[in-house]
Amino acid sequence: VQCTMSGPFSFEESLHKILDLQKQDKTYAAEKEIVRAEQVLSEILLRDPGDQAATILLSQLHDNEIVQSVKREAAELRVLLRDLVSVDGWQLVKESDGVCTSYRHEEGTPLYSVKLEGIIDSPLLDICCVINEIDLYTEWIPQLATSRVIAHTSRFHKMVHLKFNAPWPVAPRDGCLFGYGVDLLEECKSIAIMVRSCVPSDPHDHPAEDPGCVRAHVHTAGFLLSLVSPTHTMVRIIGNANPFLPFVPYWLVNLVTKQLAHYFFYMLRKRSKMVQSEGSVYHERVQANPVYAEVDQLVQQFSAGLGEIEPPADADILASIAEPTT
Repeated sequence: VQCTMSGPFSFEESLHKILDLQKQDKTYAAEKEIVRAEQVLSEILLRDPGDQAATILLSQLHDNEIVQSVKREAAELRVLLRDLVSVDGWQLVKESDGVCTSYRHEEGTPLYSVKLEGIIDSPLLDICCVINEIDLYTEWIPQLATSRVIAHTSRFHKMVHLKFNAPWPVAPRDGCLFGYGVDLLEECKSIAIMVRSCVPSDPHDHPAEDPGCVRAHVHTAGFLLSLVSPTHTMVRIIGNANPFLPFVPYWLVNLVTKQLAHYFFYMLRKRSKMVQSEGSVYHERVQANPVYAEVDQLVQQFSAGLGEIEPPADADILASIAEPTT
Protein backbone atom coordinates (compact mmCIF):
# COMPACT_ATOMS: atom_id res chain seq x y z
CA VAL A 1 0.00 0.00 0.00
CA GLN A 2 1.50 3.33 -1.08
CA CYS A 3 -0.04 6.09 0.96
CA THR A 4 0.91 9.53 2.24
CA MET A 5 -0.45 10.98 5.45
CA SER A 6 -1.84 14.49 5.18
CA GLY A 7 -0.21 17.31 7.10
CA PRO A 8 3.49 17.76 8.00
CA PHE A 9 4.21 14.01 8.22
CA SER A 10 4.66 11.92 5.09
CA PHE A 11 4.98 8.18 5.67
CA GLU A 12 6.65 7.66 2.28
CA GLU A 13 9.23 10.35 2.99
CA SER A 14 9.86 9.03 6.50
CA LEU A 15 10.36 5.44 5.28
CA HIS A 16 12.65 6.66 2.51
CA LYS A 17 14.69 8.58 5.07
CA ILE A 18 14.98 5.50 7.29
CA LEU A 19 16.21 3.35 4.39
CA ASP A 20 18.64 6.05 3.27
CA LEU A 21 20.10 6.47 6.76
CA GLN A 22 20.47 2.70 7.08
CA LYS A 23 22.36 2.61 3.76
CA GLN A 24 24.70 5.27 5.13
CA ASP A 25 25.29 3.14 8.27
CA LYS A 26 23.73 5.83 10.47
CA THR A 27 21.92 3.31 12.66
CA TYR A 28 20.95 5.63 15.50
CA ALA A 29 19.74 8.41 13.22
CA ALA A 30 17.59 5.79 11.46
CA GLU A 31 16.29 4.55 14.81
CA LYS A 32 15.24 8.08 15.78
CA GLU A 33 13.29 8.46 12.52
CA ILE A 34 11.57 5.10 13.16
CA VAL A 35 10.50 6.25 16.61
CA ARG A 36 9.26 9.55 15.19
CA ALA A 37 7.15 7.73 12.59
CA GLU A 38 5.76 5.36 15.22
CA GLN A 39 4.89 8.26 17.47
CA VAL A 40 3.04 10.19 14.75
CA LEU A 41 1.02 7.16 13.63
CA SER A 42 0.26 6.14 17.22
CA GLU A 43 -1.01 9.65 18.00
CA ILE A 44 -3.32 9.49 14.97
CA LEU A 45 -4.72 6.15 16.20
CA LEU A 46 -5.09 7.54 19.71
CA ARG A 47 -7.31 10.29 18.35
CA ASP A 48 -9.15 7.96 15.96
CA PRO A 49 -8.72 4.21 16.67
CA GLY A 50 -10.67 3.42 13.52
CA ASP A 51 -8.25 5.18 11.14
CA GLN A 52 -7.47 2.30 8.75
CA ALA A 53 -4.77 4.19 6.82
CA ALA A 54 -2.73 4.81 10.00
CA THR A 55 -3.26 1.18 11.08
CA ILE A 56 -1.96 -0.13 7.75
CA LEU A 57 1.02 2.21 7.72
CA LEU A 58 2.03 1.36 11.28
CA SER A 59 1.82 -2.34 10.39
CA GLN A 60 3.95 -1.73 7.29
CA LEU A 61 6.53 0.04 9.40
CA HIS A 62 6.74 -2.75 11.98
CA ASP A 63 6.89 -5.48 9.31
CA ASN A 64 9.62 -3.84 7.26
CA GLU A 65 12.75 -6.03 7.41
CA ILE A 66 15.16 -3.09 7.33
CA VAL A 67 13.27 -1.36 10.15
CA GLN A 68 13.49 -4.57 12.19
CA SER A 69 17.21 -4.83 11.42
CA VAL A 70 17.85 -1.21 12.47
CA LYS A 71 16.05 -1.76 15.78
CA ARG A 72 17.90 -5.00 16.47
CA GLU A 73 21.32 -3.58 15.65
CA ALA A 74 20.71 -0.35 17.57
CA ALA A 75 19.81 -2.36 20.67
CA GLU A 76 22.77 -4.76 20.59
CA LEU A 77 25.25 -2.02 19.70
CA ARG A 78 23.89 0.13 22.55
CA VAL A 79 24.84 -2.62 25.03
CA LEU A 80 28.30 -2.94 23.48
CA LEU A 81 29.07 0.79 23.56
CA ARG A 82 27.84 1.21 27.13
CA ASP A 83 30.21 -1.58 28.16
CA LEU A 84 33.08 0.06 26.28
CA VAL A 85 32.54 3.40 28.02
CA SER A 86 31.61 2.08 31.47
CA VAL A 87 34.14 1.47 34.25
CA ASP A 88 31.71 -0.53 36.42
CA GLY A 89 32.92 -4.03 37.18
CA TRP A 90 36.12 -3.74 35.16
CA GLN A 91 39.44 -4.57 36.81
CA LEU A 92 42.65 -3.19 35.34
CA VAL A 93 45.09 -6.03 34.80
CA LYS A 94 47.82 -4.42 32.69
CA GLU A 95 48.90 -0.96 31.62
CA SER A 96 51.86 -0.68 29.29
CA ASP A 97 52.84 1.02 26.04
CA GLY A 98 49.86 3.35 26.42
CA VAL A 99 47.37 0.46 26.45
CA CYS A 100 45.07 -0.37 29.36
CA THR A 101 43.83 -3.98 29.55
CA SER A 102 40.91 -4.76 31.86
CA TYR A 103 38.73 -7.79 32.51
CA ARG A 104 35.29 -8.38 33.96
CA HIS A 105 33.48 -11.43 35.34
CA GLU A 106 30.23 -12.12 33.49
CA GLU A 107 27.17 -13.64 35.09
CA GLY A 108 26.52 -17.21 34.02
CA THR A 109 29.96 -17.91 32.56
CA PRO A 110 33.44 -18.45 34.00
CA LEU A 111 34.97 -16.76 30.97
CA TYR A 112 36.04 -13.14 31.26
CA SER A 113 35.19 -10.22 29.05
CA VAL A 114 38.33 -8.29 28.12
CA LYS A 115 38.56 -4.60 27.27
CA LEU A 116 41.46 -2.61 25.86
CA GLU A 117 41.83 1.13 25.53
CA GLY A 118 44.56 3.36 24.17
CA ILE A 119 45.51 5.97 21.61
CA ILE A 120 47.02 4.87 18.32
CA ASP A 121 49.03 7.51 16.49
CA SER A 122 47.43 6.73 13.13
CA PRO A 123 44.47 8.32 11.34
CA LEU A 124 41.09 6.74 11.97
CA LEU A 125 40.81 5.67 8.31
CA ASP A 126 44.01 3.64 8.52
CA ILE A 127 42.76 1.67 11.52
CA CYS A 128 39.42 1.07 9.79
CA CYS A 129 41.34 -0.32 6.82
CA VAL A 130 43.25 -2.86 8.92
CA ILE A 131 40.02 -4.04 10.56
CA ASN A 132 38.10 -4.11 7.27
CA GLU A 133 40.59 -6.17 5.23
CA ILE A 134 39.47 -9.55 6.54
CA ASP A 135 41.60 -11.78 4.31
CA LEU A 136 44.80 -10.15 5.59
CA TYR A 137 44.11 -11.20 9.19
CA THR A 138 46.15 -14.37 8.66
CA GLU A 139 49.26 -12.20 8.32
CA TRP A 140 49.08 -10.82 11.85
CA ILE A 141 46.68 -12.80 14.08
CA PRO A 142 48.43 -15.81 15.70
CA GLN A 143 47.27 -19.31 14.73
CA LEU A 144 44.71 -17.99 12.25
CA ALA A 145 44.79 -20.39 9.31
CA THR A 146 42.06 -18.93 7.07
CA SER A 147 39.98 -15.78 7.09
CA ARG A 148 37.42 -15.04 4.40
CA VAL A 149 34.32 -12.98 3.75
CA ILE A 150 31.29 -15.18 3.10
CA ALA A 151 28.91 -12.38 2.18
CA HIS A 152 28.58 -8.62 1.98
CA THR A 153 25.01 -7.94 3.03
CA SER A 154 25.59 -4.19 2.68
CA ARG A 155 28.48 -1.76 2.38
CA PHE A 156 29.70 -2.32 5.95
CA HIS A 157 27.80 -5.49 6.90
CA LYS A 158 29.80 -8.68 6.46
CA MET A 159 29.58 -12.35 7.29
CA VAL A 160 33.03 -13.82 7.93
CA HIS A 161 34.46 -17.29 8.47
CA LEU A 162 37.64 -17.78 10.51
CA LYS A 163 39.58 -20.97 11.19
CA PHE A 164 42.25 -21.26 13.89
CA ASN A 165 44.91 -23.93 14.19
CA ALA A 166 45.45 -25.50 17.60
CA PRO A 167 48.29 -27.59 19.05
CA TRP A 168 47.75 -31.37 19.10
CA PRO A 169 45.62 -32.97 20.50
CA VAL A 170 43.21 -30.00 20.44
CA ALA A 171 41.03 -29.81 17.33
CA PRO A 172 41.09 -26.65 15.21
CA ARG A 173 38.46 -24.02 16.00
CA ASP A 174 36.35 -22.14 13.52
CA GLY A 175 33.87 -19.30 13.81
CA CYS A 176 31.17 -17.77 11.66
CA LEU A 177 30.86 -14.08 12.54
CA PHE A 178 28.55 -11.25 11.56
CA GLY A 179 29.96 -7.75 11.78
CA TYR A 180 28.89 -4.25 10.86
CA GLY A 181 30.06 -0.67 11.19
CA VAL A 182 28.05 2.33 12.34
CA ASP A 183 28.79 5.96 11.54
CA LEU A 184 28.73 8.05 14.73
CA LEU A 185 31.00 10.81 13.42
CA GLU A 186 28.33 13.48 13.55
CA GLU A 187 27.21 12.49 17.05
CA CYS A 188 30.54 11.86 18.81
CA LYS A 189 33.32 11.83 16.17
CA SER A 190 33.45 8.03 16.27
CA ILE A 191 32.94 4.89 14.24
CA ALA A 192 31.65 1.78 16.01
CA ILE A 193 32.07 -1.82 14.85
CA MET A 194 30.02 -4.69 16.24
CA VAL A 195 31.06 -8.36 15.89
CA ARG A 196 29.31 -11.50 17.15
CA SER A 197 28.63 -15.08 16.14
CA CYS A 198 25.98 -15.49 13.46
CA VAL A 199 22.37 -16.13 14.47
CA PRO A 200 19.44 -17.41 12.35
CA SER A 201 17.96 -13.91 11.98
CA ASP A 202 21.05 -12.63 10.15
CA PRO A 203 20.45 -11.84 6.46
CA HIS A 204 22.45 -14.71 4.98
CA ASP A 205 22.83 -18.46 5.45
CA HIS A 206 25.95 -19.33 7.39
CA PRO A 207 28.12 -22.39 6.73
CA ALA A 208 28.25 -25.52 8.81
CA GLU A 209 31.30 -26.31 10.90
CA ASP A 210 34.38 -27.34 8.96
CA PRO A 211 35.02 -31.10 9.22
CA GLY A 212 37.28 -31.79 12.17
CA CYS A 213 36.68 -28.34 13.67
CA VAL A 214 34.90 -27.24 16.82
CA ARG A 215 32.86 -24.07 16.39
CA ALA A 216 33.80 -21.32 18.84
CA HIS A 217 31.20 -18.79 19.93
CA VAL A 218 31.76 -15.04 20.09
CA HIS A 219 29.14 -13.67 22.45
CA THR A 220 30.12 -10.10 21.71
CA ALA A 221 33.10 -8.17 20.42
CA GLY A 222 33.61 -4.76 18.97
CA PHE A 223 35.54 -1.56 18.47
CA LEU A 224 34.95 2.10 19.14
CA LEU A 225 37.29 4.31 17.09
CA SER A 226 37.18 7.97 18.09
CA LEU A 227 38.89 10.96 16.50
CA VAL A 228 41.22 12.73 18.91
CA SER A 229 43.25 14.54 16.23
CA PRO A 230 43.69 14.20 12.46
CA THR A 231 46.56 11.77 13.08
CA HIS A 232 45.55 10.10 16.37
CA THR A 233 42.68 7.77 17.21
CA MET A 234 41.32 6.60 20.54
CA VAL A 235 40.71 2.86 20.18
CA ARG A 236 38.56 0.82 22.54
CA ILE A 237 38.13 -2.91 22.01
CA ILE A 238 35.97 -5.41 23.87
CA GLY A 239 35.47 -9.15 23.52
CA ASN A 240 33.87 -12.17 25.14
CA ALA A 241 34.26 -15.54 23.43
CA ASN A 242 34.03 -19.22 24.27
CA PRO A 243 36.55 -21.45 22.43
CA PHE A 244 34.95 -24.59 23.95
CA LEU A 245 38.06 -26.17 25.46
CA PRO A 246 36.53 -28.56 28.02
CA PHE A 247 39.85 -30.07 29.10
CA VAL A 248 41.60 -26.73 29.66
CA PRO A 249 40.96 -24.98 33.00
CA TYR A 250 39.07 -21.72 32.72
CA TRP A 251 41.72 -19.77 34.62
CA LEU A 252 44.21 -20.69 31.91
CA VAL A 253 41.80 -19.75 29.10
CA ASN A 254 41.23 -16.37 30.79
CA LEU A 255 44.97 -15.81 31.25
CA VAL A 256 45.74 -16.53 27.60
CA THR A 257 42.80 -14.39 26.48
CA LYS A 258 44.13 -11.36 28.36
CA GLN A 259 47.61 -11.80 26.90
CA LEU A 260 46.35 -12.27 23.34
CA ALA A 261 44.08 -9.24 23.65
CA HIS A 262 47.04 -7.00 24.52
CA TYR A 263 49.01 -8.47 21.61
CA PHE A 264 46.06 -7.83 19.26
CA PHE A 265 46.11 -4.12 20.17
CA TYR A 266 49.86 -3.97 19.67
CA MET A 267 49.55 -5.56 16.22
CA LEU A 268 46.65 -3.31 15.24
CA ARG A 269 48.84 -0.32 16.05
CA LYS A 270 51.74 -1.78 14.06
CA ARG A 271 49.66 -2.73 11.00
CA SER A 272 47.97 0.66 10.84
CA LYS A 273 51.39 2.17 10.11
CA MET A 274 51.52 0.19 6.86
CA VAL A 275 48.39 1.71 5.32
CA GLN A 276 50.03 4.86 3.97
CA SER A 277 53.20 3.09 2.86
CA GLU A 278 53.28 3.01 -0.94
CA GLY A 279 53.55 -0.54 -2.20
CA SER A 280 51.86 -2.09 0.83
CA VAL A 281 48.78 -4.19 0.15
CA TYR A 282 46.76 -1.91 2.43
CA HIS A 283 47.77 1.18 0.48
CA GLU A 284 46.82 -0.53 -2.79
CA ARG A 285 43.40 -1.49 -1.48
CA VAL A 286 42.68 1.97 -0.13
CA GLN A 287 43.49 3.40 -3.54
CA ALA A 288 41.36 0.80 -5.36
CA ASN A 289 38.26 0.80 -3.14
CA PRO A 290 36.06 3.92 -3.47
CA VAL A 291 34.45 3.20 -0.09
CA TYR A 292 37.67 4.30 1.61
CA ALA A 293 37.50 7.63 -0.21
CA GLU A 294 33.95 8.12 1.10
CA VAL A 295 35.00 7.32 4.66
CA ASP A 296 38.06 9.57 4.39
CA GLN A 297 35.89 12.47 3.22
CA LEU A 298 33.62 12.05 6.25
CA VAL A 299 36.56 11.74 8.63
CA GLN A 300 38.20 14.86 7.19
CA GLN A 301 34.95 16.77 7.64
CA PHE A 302 34.70 15.95 11.34
CA SER A 303 38.41 16.13 12.15
CA ALA A 304 38.65 19.67 10.81
CA GLY A 305 39.45 21.99 13.69
CA LEU A 306 40.93 19.29 15.91
CA GLY A 307 44.40 20.34 16.96
CA GLU A 308 46.17 18.76 19.87
CA ILE A 309 44.96 15.39 21.11
CA GLU A 310 41.44 15.82 22.48
CA PRO A 311 40.15 12.64 24.17
CA PRO A 312 36.49 11.92 23.37
CA ALA A 313 33.92 12.80 26.00
CA ASP A 314 32.19 9.67 27.29
CA ALA A 315 29.08 11.75 27.93
CA ASP A 316 28.86 12.56 24.21
CA ILE A 317 29.16 8.88 23.32
CA LEU A 318 26.44 7.89 25.77
CA ALA A 319 24.19 10.71 24.59
CA SER A 320 24.57 9.61 20.95
CA ILE A 321 23.30 6.11 21.72
CA ALA A 322 20.56 7.06 24.20
CA GLU A 323 17.24 5.40 23.43
CA PRO A 324 14.94 7.84 21.62
CA THR A 325 12.11 9.13 23.80
CA THR A 326 8.55 8.70 22.62
